[in-house]
Amino acid sequence: MTENQYISELDLALKQLPTEEQNDIIQDIREYFTDGRGDGKSESEIATSLGSPAKIAEELLGSYSFVENKVKIVSTNEVITIQDDQFVNVDINVQHGTLFVSPSDSSVTTAELIGSNEKLKLTAEVVGDTLFIRLKSLRHWLLLFNFNMKAVTLNVFIPKKLYQSIAMKTDNGRISAEKLLCKKISVNTDNGKIQLKEIAATTLTAETDNGRIEIDKVQVEHLRTKTDNGRIEMRHVDADSIAVESDNGRIELEHVTGSIVGSTDNGRITLQTDTLDRNIDLQTDNGSIVIQSSSKPTNVSIHTKTGHGKIDVFGERNSRTVIGAGEHTIRLKSDNGRITVG
Repeated sequence: MTENQYISELDLALKQLPTEEQNDIIQDIREYFTDGRGDGKSESEIATSLGSPAKIAEELLGSYSFVENKVKIVSTNEVITIQDDQFVNVDINVQHGTLFVSPSDSSVTTAELIGSNEKLKLTAEVVGDTLFIRLKSLRHWLLLFNFNMKAVTLNVFIPKKLYQSIAMKTDNGRISAEKLLCKKISVNTDNGKIQLKEIAATTLTAETDNGRIEIDKVQVEHLRTKTDNGRIEMRHVDADSIAVESDNGRIELEHVTGSIVGSTDNGRITLQTDTLDRNIDLQTDNGSIVIQSSSKPTNVSIHTKTGHGKIDVFGERNSRTVIGAGEHTIRLKSDNGRITVG
């Protein structure tokens, strides 16, 4: 099966998905074919390693609930403001819709629901030291994604300060957050993209079952990201340790610091960095591993292993390279794909 044939079948099978999610998946598949060809594989071999388009579509569509709703719904906007700014924890749970979280211009907290309707209920209150915000469906059969319901967006603006914890969760919908200062941040969505920008935290966890994860300009001690289906992109991340995992999707790391543990079952792993004198462990079942550093390391031991693919470590084909005392360890493993360090 050629790339165009594969994409055509998959595109047709994913018609029920939201357009944004569908486009992201198709883009990732196209890049997977591009990476595979770069590794010397034929399009037929790449298609076989992915599995059938029908199987991929079945797994993705199985995460969504498609419920027809022919009742006409009148949309409005709803705003809740909270004057109490003594809370230090934030807990937001959205059953349906996109969530945006960012700082407010004052000490007032605002929850703004765009596209509200009589089938949804928005609540916001401070209990003890925690702000609770909930967006729930009033109908049990609308608990999951309803593709005939107009998409809603919940904008949450919280006072600028250091928080102890911020938890953001959606069942179906994208989560975007920016300019937050918090000790512990957790972000979770069953179906949707996660975008985090300009955030400082002690620990940051981001997980999605279906969707890509994008992290940019983040300072954190410990960062963990995981997606079952989708790529993970990190740029300008200052961390002590990073754990990144994708079952199906590439991993792109650009100017990230700290120790790194990364793995993907299907996808390429790329790392662009200024220094390699640290511990790094990268593994992919199907895809290449490419590391580019602006300076050669001075104290590292590099171990590489590939089942089918070339190895190039600073121009050499060695499976083990020791530079300096070799106190830091870099382990790179690909079952099907080349490994390049330079």
